Amino acid sequence: MTTLLGQRYRTVLRLLPAYYRAEREEEMVETYLDDMDETGQDLARPAWGEVASIAALSVRTRLGSAGAPPRYAALGSAVRLFALLSVALLAADALTGRALPAAWLSGAGPKDRADFMKTFTGHGVLMGVAQTLLWVLPLAWPVAYAALLRDRRRAAFTLALLGAAPSLWYLVGRPLDRGPGVAPSALTVVTAATAWLTVAAVRCGYHSDAPPARLPFAPAGPTLLGACVLMGGSMVV
Repeated sequence: MTTLLGQRYRTVLRLLPAYYRAEREEEMVETYLDDMDETGQDLARPAWGEVASIAALSVRTRLGSAGAPPRYAALGSAVRLFALLSVALLAADALTGRALPAAWLSGAGPKDRADFMKTFTGHGVLMGVAQTLLWVLPLAWPVAYAALLRDRRRAAFTLALLGAAPSLWYLVGRPLDRGPGVAPSALTVVTAATAWLTVAAVRCGYHSDAPPARLPFAPAGPTLLGACVLMGGSMVV
């Protein structure tokens, strides 16, 4: 006999792909109902923690978990490849975006150096700290790239969050700082969207059942170096 609570669990389990439900839906419903008092089942609902757990399982099973059908395995591989390449590009952008100004600064005159340092020291202590963080935090992208290649998935996700954090300032904080009616540029929006889409791809693609990160067409080091050369060339041009 199916109770109302059992029907509610089956509704939530529809988040899972059909192949997974066909194998394990009955077992999962029985497990959820096992510790429940039968007299109170019609009044109870799935806990939010259980719903979140099922949603996370849905992502893993749709992105190439063990035993997934070919189309889900291909989707998972595509998401992981996007995540790794995007982290590499963002890492190259962070490295060249700091290396080139540092190289220019080493040969700049006193006035140019003073003007550059005013970015960090000319607007008060709090703004100086904020500008320093905006300069430093994107360097988490190269470390996230290394962490992914070493299969440190949680560390890579945390570092990707840190690397993407400055994009929120450029998207929200700076327009507010300039006053109402100042919209962020299209480039700012695209940059922020790319950074946070990459964070989501790292988190969802490299789940516990996913294979280790690997570039199928080139070694990881030369790929990052080549991306740095392309980024540096575009900045110079």
